Amino acid sequence: MKKRLLLIFVMIFAVGSISACGKNNKDNDSAKGKDIMVGAKTDSYDSVDKLISSADLVVIGKKTGVENVILNIDNDGDFVNGYTLSNFKVSKIDKDSTGKLTEGSVITVLENEVHDENTGNTYHIAGYTAMNMNDDYVLYLEYNKFSDGQEYYTPLAAVYGISSLGKEYEMIDYGEGVNEEVNALRKKIREKLNIE
Repeated sequence: MKKRLLLIFVMIFAVGSISACGKNNKDNDSAKGKDIMVGAKTDSYDSVDKLISSADLVVIGKKTGVENVILNIDNDGDFVNGYTLSNFKVSKIDKDSTGKLTEGSVITVLENEVHDENTGNTYHIAGYTAMNMNDDYVLYLEYNKFSDGQEYYTPLAAVYGISSLGKEYEMIDYGEGVNEEVNALRKKIREKLNIE
């Protein structure tokens, strides 16, 4: 009888332990999250000159902080839209059609990546990966305003309008030859700026 009770207790304990481990793994997966690619139609550029002529602003500088994160998820838990508003300190201005900036200005850049704190998922719109804090970048930007009048800038064609001046800028695999095209353009940008 004692052996039978011991066997039942061991089986209950084993089943409970397996269930608990499974639950912990599931929780860890959800906390870790996933990188999720969100498709979007964008322009493309095959030359630095076309990129410059299309941009309202061409600046070099660093991301210094995050101003705001906007994320809209529907009732089914599906991504609707989102973005991150980042602060970018300008160290050099190559083009300014707005006439509003000076070196040292801090501008708001709308980045097409948003992180969901609840699920751990990161949404990359059109393959965009957010800038790293304090890394040097050259940005080819379009000037915009929200309906409340707040000014912001958006990198042209998502991944085309941003290039790291340090290490290689990462982006989620967008496929369809876009990665190769963007990387070729970034190589031309680095050559134009005399960066190896």
